[in-house]
Amino acid sequence: MQRTRVLARFGVAFDVDGVLTRVPNAIPGAYEALSKLQAGGVPFCLMTNGGGATEASKAKSLSKLLGLDTPLVPEQICLCHTPMKALAKPGPESLKDETVLLVGKKYGQLKDIAETYGFTRAITVEELHARYPDMYNDMPPAVELDPSSVAAESDLKIKAILTMIDPIEWGRETQIVCDVLRSDGTVGTDVDTQVVAMHNSCSDFEYAARWPTPRFGAGAFRHSLEALWSALSGREMVQTLYGKPHPVQYDFVETLLSELPVVDASGEVVAGAVDRFYMVGDNPLTDLRGANIAGAHWNSILVRTGLWQGGPDDNDPADPADKVAEDVGAAVDWILEQEAAWK
Repeated sequence: MQRTRVLARFGVAFDVDGVLTRVPNAIPGAYEALSKLQAGGVPFCLMTNGGGATEASKAKSLSKLLGLDTPLVPEQICLCHTPMKALAKPGPESLKDETVLLVGKKYGQLKDIAETYGFTRAITVEELHARYPDMYNDMPPAVELDPSSVAAESDLKIKAILTMIDPIEWGRETQIVCDVLRSDGTVGTDVDTQVVAMHNSCSDFEYAARWPTPRFGAGAFRHSLEALWSALSGREMVQTLYGKPHPVQYDFVETLLSELPVVDASGEVVAGAVDRFYMVGDNPLTDLRGANIAGAHWNSILVRTGLWQGGPDDNDPADPADKVAEDVGAAVDWILEQEAAWK
């Protein structure tokens, strides 16, 4: 029988693109860095502004890509939309049994995610377009409307929009989202104030990929949507933002790491409150800014293998890191040195 050793401990959150991977490859040293933490019983998670998949599928695919001997578990994955789980928890403001509109790509997967989170009445932009083809007449509906679905109900009223990731069809999604936002929840109405709640987890404006210059991320869609909504309505969009650098993401990860039991090299289950946190990232605007505003119990580490390159003695002037490291291996070594000194 395994014993449980309870102690105050530290935890680490890693960005993925530009820190651990440069799709489709793992960054050299990523396997060794994570394996070192696993062997030491250090709780860590992967905190990415990517999304559109379940945490279980992302844990499986990243474990394979990184070649980890001990696979990641879903509880170690924080996607941009993972904290939206809280919206489906019981309570007076719960959206669990309310009609919510899902926005993103691969809508079959998004519905699976919403079900996993506990939402019972999620519909997609594709379903809404199938219900009302004239909402966007530049293309035919991508799916047929199931007459038994929530989207086919005669008294359909949308309570909230969950923008979980950037879509492929920006034109269709922008038009339909704006139609819903201008309504009282019943599609086709037009009111002067925003009644339908917006929850948006599109954060990264750019990200590092194989192309020599950064690519637009999901945040580019949010910027576009906000600008068009403002031009249309004359009002600023009222929304709750998820993903880095927003506080909700860092609060969620603090709880995640504190509740994550890990097995150390001796076979003991190590559990207990995490009171010191490290964020390892490559994007000062998201990774570092979020950690820097999360409080003194967070330390930010900037690596040179992704979006930010810098020079030998550089740091980001607007969102400086507590430590600049060459790569994720050097970042983990520095963290362990800090913790050895702290003890």
